[in-house]
Amino acid sequence: MVAYAYVAQFPAEVEKLVVMDAFLPGVDGWEAVYNNPAIWHFRFNGPTPEALVQGRERIYFEHFWNNFAVDKTCSIPEAGRKAYAAAYARPGRMRAGWAYFVSFPQAAKDFAQLSHTKLTMPVLSIGDEEVTGKCACTTNEIGGNEHNCGSAQRHGTLDPGRKSKGRDRRTDEVSLRPFWNGHGFSRAPPHHKKCGLYS
Repeated sequence: MVAYAYVAQFPAEVEKLVVMDAFLPGVDGWEAVYNNPAIWHFRFNGPTPEALVQGRERIYFEHFWNNFAVDKTCSIPEAGRKAYAAAYARPGRMRAGWAYFVSFPQAAKDFAQLSHTKLTMPVLSIGDEEVTGKCACTTNEIGGNEHNCGSAQRHGTLDPGRKSKGRDRRTDEVSLRPFWNGHGFSRAPPHHKKCGLYS
């Protein structure tokens, strides 16, 4: 969201944009994900959720690590789980983390206005169909000339119909370097263990 907000306001300062595993509030198609009752956490914030989660941060995050994972036994290692839970257990951390979601309604208004002016630089949109659905195909809505919606291979959607494995754990599959260097999107053959989370 931050990258798009910057690029939309200062396009002369940016040569290329990658939108990865995310929808842009206010850009056509975002409501289907935001209003999906199975994705309840966008609106789970405020004093009552904070009180419910306080001291139970690990339980809250386990929902995402386990239920959004392709394979919960290898989504995030135990050391990482402990570190995340401890960090978010500190005063004010959950509220700060949820502030991202609190910003969605205002971001939707801002982005709806910004998206009237199409971007002219190359834009690469990458996402898994199950995670972002049509929202991964934002290039049609915000502009750009690299990859538009269509078949999964054409616009960079990985693993059609499958959950994400976490891009930080898939560097053998996802390489943005060719895009940055002007050669399009690179997709290496998958040969890794199927692990990770929705991103």
